[in-house]
Amino acid sequence: MIHIDSFSKVAFPGLRVGWIVAPGPAIERLRQVKQTTDLHTDQTGAATLAEFLRRGYFAKHLGENAANFTPRV
Repeated sequence: MIHIDSFSKVAFPGLRVGWIVAPGPAIERLRQVKQTTDLHTDQTGAATLAEFLRRGYFAKHLGENAANFTPRV
């Protein structure tokens, strides 16, 4: 099973940084494909997001905005 998502709808719409949960071999293959097809990766944005996550700010952000992320019917 592979799960792919991004932070664009819950944190930073303009950042365009995503994440993948998958078995190691799948991650390695996807990494190789990305390296050969991607012209540019925003390393500063990715590093900033990593620090935001490391410091627990993302969890706090989700908690404070949970009502905004629930589906509306």
